[in-house]
Amino acid sequence: MGNRNAAVEMSFDASNGIATLTLAMEGKANKIDETFGTCLGEALEWAKEQAGLKGIIIGTAHKDFCVGADIDMLYKERDPARVYEGVTRLNGLFRGIETAGVPVVAALSGSALGGGYELALSCHHRIALNEGRIQVGLPEVMLGVIPGAGGTQRLTRLIGIQSALDHLLQGKMVRAPKALKVGLVDDLAQNESELREKAEAWIAANPKAKQPWDQKDFKWPAPDPSSDDARAMIMVASAML
Repeated sequence: MGNRNAAVEMSFDASNGIATLTLAMEGKANKIDETFGTCLGEALEWAKEQAGLKGIIIGTAHKDFCVGADIDMLYKERDPARVYEGVTRLNGLFRGIETAGVPVVAALSGSALGGGYELALSCHHRIALNEGRIQVGLPEVMLGVIPGAGGTQRLTRLIGIQSALDHLLQGKMVRAPKALKVGLVDDLAQNESELREKAEAWIAANPKAKQPWDQKDFKWPAPDPSSDDARAMIMVASAML
């Protein structure tokens, strides 16, 4: 059972209850623009309407998962209100993914950068191909753009303030094997078949998945934001910024 719009191919496997949303924008790469946001939102709603839905896998039809914001579009924008409106919609979409009511897995068969990695962060689990060509990270600061789709919030809660600041302020791009070591992805797969198998298995094993920060017992990775150590880190980070 399948469908598609201008940016996403949609399919549903009734045998296991898994909907697959495959990012497939025109051209050679998935870039975040108005079409991307609208179409991914439509695809998410389509998936949630499928009877017996148990989970969602988000993947890509291109070499990269998603390379982030359409920089040409962003460069030409001169209206702060339009930028704010667009960022607000994108944040709402990503929040909708992590509160969809079913486990959502990002299947990273290609690089996830900038807003593309922020999309992956909004998923409950991230699995990447174990290939050196695949990178994840938030490099947009190197272009003068601060991550605006939840990366500043989710990454700090995922790997802690100090580690997150290193990535956020230096625009680090990390290759898949190292990304697993530092916590930017949760698992590696040796090929696309295993990537799919692991995604399906994780969904089956975690039917009530929630983001760590949506769980009642969530605790920040050390140091706690209210601690003296955290305050000192933020003072140093201000100088780095």
